[in-house]
Amino acid sequence: MALKVDETGQLGATLQASDIGDLCEEEGISIPGLRDSKASPFTRREDRNKQVGINLKKFFGDIPPVNNPPPEAIELRALELETYEVERWKERASGGTPAKFPLALAEELVSPELAEMRKKYLPPLSDSIQVRDFN
Repeated sequence: MALKVDETGQLGATLQASDIGDLCEEEGISIPGLRDSKASPFTRREDRNKQVGINLKKFFGDIPPVNNPPPEAIELRALELETYEVERWKERASGGTPAKFPLALAEELVSPELAEMRKKYLPPLSDSIQVRDFN
């Protein structure tokens, strides 16, 4: 995957699951765990993007989080692959209503009422990766 990101001129770009799914589709790379579907193209694309996110989570799951990540990066993890460094993090999707209470507090909410507030005021988390060349 890192080689294809390099070959397509996307080193240093922030890629979302949909970008990775598009790249896999364009380059003929199979996505582990993705089942064939007779659903609509939109639904197949959503399923593909979810599977990419699942795979990223599994792949980076054993890598410890980076200390002192940038404030917008949640759970930043970095992996070195020969000449490439791949970073994965979660960030709040853009748009939506700005948070009315601290994010740390929002992550700990457990009651149904407060969970609804969290959904309303905090955009969902999205996976992002970035591939960089060491050279």
